[in-house]
Amino acid sequence: MRRSLPISVLILAALLIGPPGPLAAQDEDGNPYEEETTGKAAAEAQEDEDVYRTVVKDKKEEEFEEVPTQTLTKDEVLKIPGTGGDLLKSVQNLPGTARAPAGSGLLVVRGSAPGDTLITLEGHPIPLVFHFGALTSVINTELIDEIEFVPGNFPVRYGRATGGLINVATKLDIPEKWTGAIDVDFVDAGLFFKGKLTKKAMIAGSFRRSYIDAFLEHVIPKDMGVGVTAAPVYYDYQLMSLVKPTDRDELKFIVAGDDDRLRLLFEAASEGDPGFVGSFGAHLGFHVFQAHWKHVFKKGIAYHASVQTGYEGLGGDIGPSVSFEFNNFILSHFQTLSFPLSDAIEIKVGADIAARWFTAKAFAPAMGTSMETFAGADLAEIDLQKWVHGEALFLETKLSPQDNVSIIGGLRMDYFSLMGDVELHPRLAARFDVDAKTALTAAVGMYTKEPSFPQIIGDWGNPALKAEKAVHYGVGIERKFPAAWLDTSLEFFWKRYDHLVIPSDVFVLDDEGQWVPERYSNGGEGRSYGMELMVKIDPGHRIKGWLAYTLSKSERWEKGRAPYPFDFDQPHVLTLVFQAELGKGWELGLRYRVASGNPSYKIVDAIYYADYDVYIGLEESRPSRRLPAFHQLDVRLDKKFTFKHWWMAFYIDIWNVYYAKNAEGISYNYDYTRKGYVYGLPILPTIGLQGGF
Repeated sequence: MRRSLPISVLILAALLIGPPGPLAAQDEDGNPYEEETTGKAAAEAQEDEDVYRTVVKDKKEEEFEEVPTQTLTKDEVLKIPGTGGDLLKSVQNLPGTARAPAGSGLLVVRGSAPGDTLITLEGHPIPLVFHFGALTSVINTELIDEIEFVPGNFPVRYGRATGGLINVATKLDIPEKWTGAIDVDFVDAGLFFKGKLTKKAMIAGSFRRSYIDAFLEHVIPKDMGVGVTAAPVYYDYQLMSLVKPTDRDELKFIVAGDDDRLRLLFEAASEGDPGFVGSFGAHLGFHVFQAHWKHVFKKGIAYHASVQTGYEGLGGDIGPSVSFEFNNFILSHFQTLSFPLSDAIEIKVGADIAARWFTAKAFAPAMGTSMETFAGADLAEIDLQKWVHGEALFLETKLSPQDNVSIIGGLRMDYFSLMGDVELHPRLAARFDVDAKTALTAAVGMYTKEPSFPQIIGDWGNPALKAEKAVHYGVGIERKFPAAWLDTSLEFFWKRYDHLVIPSDVFVLDDEGQWVPERYSNGGEGRSYGMELMVKIDPGHRIKGWLAYTLSKSERWEKGRAPYPFDFDQPHVLTLVFQAELGKGWELGLRYRVASGNPSYKIVDAIYYADYDVYIGLEESRPSRRLPAFHQLDVRLDKKFTFKHWWMAFYIDIWNVYYAKNAEGISYNYDYTRKGYVYGLPILPTIGLQGGF
């Protein structure tokens, strides 16, 4: 099975990960400063607490959840070095996640592919999490109440994913007064506000824009032959409102959007690819509107209905010939109704609907082609429109035969219109509290994900593809030690993948009896397994921190062939975080990371194409080596000044303090006779200034 990526896949990956150029350009970010607050009590009922998740919220919960839960306070997260105070980026410091290569925003959870993890805003899918891969997240941290991170075995309320789950929740409250903040750093500037409209209504909003375009063209060396004609530029906005007309009703409205744009001009053809000339342009973004209604009936019955509508877009052009434009006009809706039958039995039922009007216009290399340069690539034209929808019904039952035992069983039924498939997903989770300090957990469940549009449409993909499948297993233990300042959790997991979509070089008969390239098939299989350890310390004396360690192995193979390491397999990932209050408004944070290098493919030969005067490297079919191990120390120093009616703060965040040279890839010369490592960012300081009232 050929593992080299077709060029059209690389085009899409480049747009999602970031612009071409130095890998280091994706690692600088910053977000607004968060004032210390005790927040709301976390006793408010959560819809999906019956799952394994990590929660980033404003108040640590002291009670055990039904399954293992790791809790990080906002104050801890906002001061983590190397994240710029970004809550979403903090997820990459938790057990179960691999280190994102080259500082990108790729989320590799428990050995799953980056696109296999479901990302939602208040329960609705969103297509983009980070600007240009990982500069900063598209949702302002000030508006985030909690982040639910579920590395595996998430509940039946969620589907259409085989990896993990990240749900961004915005539980707004009605403040007593108006507050606001401004944040400025080297990359972008933003503002935030929140205030009370009436005794039963509030509003909050945020806007942020980058200004990288103002200086980027002046820092790119002229001898590189690259000119900046328009961008990179991004902006995002959110406007949220909460209304509580009665004590039993809650209405929430959210408007959110993002826009990322880039255009580079290459004055000369690439040495290794004379077909890559002219300009490179990319734009992606989304604009959505959400409405939520929650009502609590008598006798503990709770109802939640929500709808989201909006637009998602991705497009760009490369050189004079290649162009593509994908647009989705989206509609999603879910309803849940939970009610207790007795003190020992609780039922939850619901529906989950996702629909899209999908349009695609492209003139680009065909998916699955082995040609990896623009020179001589076989171009395919796509122009289609399609209505795609999926409906799901789910049922979940929670049994509590004893005070220290919880068993949660669920069944989800999904229909995929794109493939005409109906899939059943049974899931089961159990928890046993041995005593007030120790708990044991276990879970198993089935999950399904439909192929991506480029893999299944037109001359790019294979319309006969079926859904990818995965089975999740997990057992764990939680322990709160008597010292009260040490919390630990240990989780063992195993996942099995089937019907994975892989490139195919074979030809098949179509409906008209003609031989056509298959391009993709469901002939891939895989597995990932390992353990996750989280140790949190908070002994007081103004210091705290945690250790997160993941030991895992992720493999893939074609049916009938031997397994090989998955492209993002990292057997060891260790993260140490330490934070200390130094007094008089000063705070110090340290983060140290060690991770195994990703698998790497050797170039076994090179072919010379005389018509285009270019060499094409031929990769081995499976990786036989790894990049060197990654290690890095980041340091952050904060200082806050508090005045009578306002506050001001600044921070300096130094990335890669001791200038570690971490290899992020391998680069070859024009004829593949010489090679060298491509290194990530050197030492990089970031300075930010915030102020608010």
